[in-house]
Amino acid sequence: MSASKIAGALVAAYLLCVAAFEVTRHAFGYPSPRDFAATPAAILAGKVWLLVTSAFLVSGGAALGLSGTVVDVLEIAGLTLAAVLVVKRLGATAFWRAGIAGHLGGTLLAYAGLGLLWLVSRDADHDVVHKLDYGVSAVWMALLGALMVSAWQALQAGGMRLREVLLLTVCALTGIASATLFAPLVDAEHGLAFVLGALVFAVGPGYVPSQ
Repeated sequence: MSASKIAGALVAAYLLCVAAFEVTRHAFGYPSPRDFAATPAAILAGKVWLLVTSAFLVSGGAALGLSGTVVDVLEIAGLTLAAVLVVKRLGATAFWRAGIAGHLGGTLLAYAGLGLLWLVSRDADHDVVHKLDYGVSAVWMALLGALMVSAWQALQAGGMRLREVLLLTVCALTGIASATLFAPLVDAEHGLAFVLGALVFAVGPGYVPSQ
């Protein structure tokens, strides 16, 4: 089996795991977010594996006036659609390049920034370091960043203008909303993940127009 096919199979497996974890979490209470989700305090304590396991968890909480269940469905649907588009336009390995850069890079940079703020102001909110951090949204934002860049590259190469403009606009607006409408730490992670996902393809191999 070729590397691209293996990468594609792993993308499908990841998406299935995210959906399965969400179903079993609601039905049986497992996996518990407290066992799988990262927090700044846990990472500082050396529980670095949570950076990986948190990437399988959906937020599970109400947001923007929507119920937790609706948020879960929308997030999984958005992640799946973004993954399909990234694989179709950029290849299966692109999913992992963007997802890993956005999720791990965005999380670690946001945590580092939080640490710097704490050093500057010891009066900062200490509870934030113990708040559970769910990683699916960071993966999603990274994929949208990659798709935005691919749309821009397609436009530069003379691609289908309306389709690419629409994709670029939707990705950019979703990225802006996700980086401004939530708690400060979540906003920072979303924004960083989006930017890192975009940078991976702005400076490396990107969109190749189909022949």
